[in-house]
Amino acid sequence: MYQMSDDLKAFRILNLRRFILLFVSWKINFKMPSKVYYNSACPVCNAGIKDQRKRMQDCGVNNIEWVDVHNNPDAVSEVESSLEQVRERLYVKDGKGQLNIGIDAFIHLWQQTPGQRWLARLFQLPVIRSLARVAYNGFAWLLYRWNRALKHW
Repeated sequence: MYQMSDDLKAFRILNLRRFILLFVSWKINFKMPSKVYYNSACPVCNAGIKDQRKRMQDCGVNNIEWVDVHNNPDAVSEVESSLEQVRERLYVKDGKGQLNIGIDAFIHLWQQTPGQRWLARLFQLPVIRSLARVAYNGFAWLLYRWNRALKHW
């Protein structure tokens, strides 16, 4: 019967540990790209998205998929919402599949953008987040009605 030397056993254990560490580190660092669902038919929304997209690309953040629901209305099925809901508020599905809507969507994008991470930390403070959510939802509601009145879609 063949017996492995202690050196060979130690070598195999070391390689196994390295493989496990590499695999775990890859699993932790590997993320699916985030998807941003926005409405380009709204001029205010479109300008904001263009600016955020440029900021992120200028910082080297390229793992974002930008989905325009005006030109691709069937994409709303990916977030299990109506087209009108996605037209009214920004939606971001992160790499783990979690859906962020409204101010939470912006916070998610700011967290990934060097130079805007401080903004994400600020808006995550409980009182500020609550106030920002109310302000965002109110503004989004008004903006949606303004766009409908002007027949942007």
